[in-house]
Amino acid sequence: MFRTILVPLDGSAFGEHALPFASEIAQRTGAKLLLTHVHLPITVLASEVAAYSVELDLEQRQTEADHLLEVAKRLTAEAGISVHTEMLDPPIAPTLHDYALDHGVDLIIMTSHGRGPLSRVWLGSVADRLVRTVPVPIILIRPHDGDPLQDRAPNIKHILIPLDGSALAEQILAPALSLGRLTEARYTLLQVIEPPLPNYQQTLTGDGAMLEQLKQMQTIAQAYLEKLRKGLNDEQLPVKTVIVIGQPAPAILDYAQTHAVDLIAMETHGRGGFMRLMLGSVADKVARGANTPVLLQRPQSEL
Repeated sequence: MFRTILVPLDGSAFGEHALPFASEIAQRTGAKLLLTHVHLPITVLASEVAAYSVELDLEQRQTEADHLLEVAKRLTAEAGISVHTEMLDPPIAPTLHDYALDHGVDLIIMTSHGRGPLSRVWLGSVADRLVRTVPVPIILIRPHDGDPLQDRAPNIKHILIPLDGSALAEQILAPALSLGRLTEARYTLLQVIEPPLPNYQQTLTGDGAMLEQLKQMQTIAQAYLEKLRKGLNDEQLPVKTVIVIGQPAPAILDYAQTHAVDLIAMETHGRGGFMRLMLGSVADKVARGANTPVLLQRPQSEL
């Protein structure tokens, strides 16, 4: 169960699209919400040379702190949750990493990108680095152009969990099930089998050996998923298993889009550690391409 949730904000409306989800989880679990903002020093152009301005910097820092406090007060009034705010100093990613560890954070929720190149607090920079290094599950929310105050928390009723047959990939089950229990979600365990050749569909009709190899891979995958399903069914959890043949990231995204998936949960590393699933490969492509929230976690053995 989640007790302390960290939401890094950058002062933009984009960053605040993570708040409804975080507030909802905090309400359901009684978790404490930590809102942070990493202040980036203000510079002014003096004779075409960037110079540090103490006065402008202090003014901007106070403005950011006031906004953070306003957000916290609003969440407390609306949701009745415990909210703590803290201004931090750069560097951004290492500071957030250390803050999460020092404050016993067990879940991070943030948007996949923020207000633009000056903040760079999101996927491709800070979010990417946090997913790679922090031993805490991270939920990435895809922001949109609307007002975050009008957002509703996602109704998580169907969670897709891609697996690859490894113990590393299975570590995502614990946080995914914890989230699902909050909303009585159902689960789909998905394994994607990569075909031996890119044009396998045309090749199968005339290649008995390849067809037999593919059938064997499907049989192994089915036995593996069924074993997991039975264990979860023993816990009275609604679980189904699916096997798809194709390229992992596109197959995962396609299944999520066509089967009303509300959240995708996956490890950043899988079979073999540096084989798939791996951030920068499958997990990265899924996080960038998904329209639903994505729960990512780095396996413990990789920390």
